[in-house]
This record gives sequence, C-alpha cells and structure tokens, in this order.
Amino acid sequence: MSEKVAKSLDSDSSSRMVAALKATRIEVFYAIGVLVFALLFSAAGAYDTDKVGFIHRFAMWAVVVGLLIAQTALLFRVLTRLPLRVRFVLIPLVMTAAMAVEVELLKYTGLVPHDPDPILPFILFLSPIVIPTVIVVLFAELFQAANAPEPTQTILNEGSIVWANANVAWVHASDHYLEVGLQSGETHFVRGRMKDAVPLLGSQGQQVHRSWWVARSDVDRVETKGRDRVILVKQGKEIPIGRSRVDALKADGWF
Repeated sequence: MSEKVAKSLDSDSSSRMVAALKATRIEVFYAIGVLVFALLFSAAGAYDTDKVGFIHRFAMWAVVVGLLIAQTALLFRVLTRLPLRVRFVLIPLVMTAAMAVEVELLKYTGLVPHDPDPILPFILFLSPIVIPTVIVVLFAELFQAANAPEPTQTILNEGSIVWANANVAWVHASDHYLEVGLQSGETHFVRGRMKDAVPLLGSQGQQVHRSWWVARSDVDRVETKGRDRVILVKQGKEIPIGRSRVDALKADGWF
C-alpha cells in the first residue's frame, strides 16, 4: 500500500472516529460515568457508607449520581430560554438544594444508611460534592450541543445540492446519520437512513455494502484483501464491498 493511501486511510479512520463520537448519544457517556462513580465510591466506602454491603452501597451511589446527572442535564435542556451564564449559576444552586432534599427522602427508604439531618447544614455539606459534578455535566451538555453534527439538509429534501446535482461520491450510514462525501471533497452529515437515501441518488452508483453507497464515476480501483474486496475512491477512501454484493457488482462490470 502506498504511503499516500496509508495516510488517507489513517485520516479516514480518525474522521470516522470523530463522527461516531459526535453521533453517539451523550446519555451513553452519562451511564458510563454513573457506573464508574458508583464503583469507585462503593469500593472506598465513601462518606461512612461502609456500614452496609457492597451491593447496597453500589445501588445507593448509582441512584444518587444518576438522579444528579439526569436532573442536571434535563434542567440545562429545559431552560434554553435563559442565557447560558444564568444557567451555569442557577442550575448548580437548584441542584444542590434538590439533591439535599432527595437524599434526605432516600434516608427514610433505607437506601441511604444515615439518620436524617437538618436540611440547611446538609445543603452546605453537599455543595462541595454536587456543584463540581453539576458543572462537569453542564460543560458536557455544552460540548455536545456545540459539536453534534447538524444535518445540512433533510434526507427527504430532494432539491438539496447533495442529492440533486449528481455530485455525490459516496454515502456512509452511521447510527442515525448519513455521512455524505461529495466529489468536490466536501463532507456533509444528514439525519436519515441508507434505504431512504438510495432512491434519491438514482442510477449514478450502487449500494456496495449495507452501510455504504458509491458513485460509479468515483471508483478508482477495486482491490482484494484476503477474502474481501474493497473499493478505493478517487479521494483515497477505502470502502468495503459486502460479500453478498460481489457477484452483482462483478456482473455490472465494476471489476
């Protein structure tokens, strides 16, 4: 493989990784954060919770941290009419008070192994724990909102430049998005499914894999790699050919 193609593949792998991260729902990262936080605090028996068993501690921390993260994210999304600075000040204060009340209520269920405390001192006690966590979630929400791939046009908009001008080089389906590469080298993200895009693309190419469509005019060459075949398009991108589609493409003269 030439150095140029190798660099192109490395670049393509990086871009696909970034695209996948952008398309991934932030709730997945929140769920991972809750699990990690619960495991660490349970293992340490933090805040005198070593009085109860590990499973009990894990359930307690998972519930408390899950409530904190979920409610913070919900407030950030609901209070969109407020200026960003106001949200960054208001939400930590609201969540500190809310978590103090909720943890106090959880003490009556037996989930939190402590006796009830006076609410105002308890709010002050929780603030060094709650406020930094809330700030982290707010920045995560802000980052997700700023970096999520915004659709450049709706998938059903047949009059858009991506679909109508016959300049699409390839289309890659990833999660709920389509990554659309133009022959000019531009890349667009649109919200939609491959089965919706293929009819709009007409006969200028074919779906060569369940998650890839390629324009016939953009094919540079087809290579064999072990038992598989791949298409190299003119921009250097390597696109897999589904084994079930090899015979049809061969019969159509693609290789």
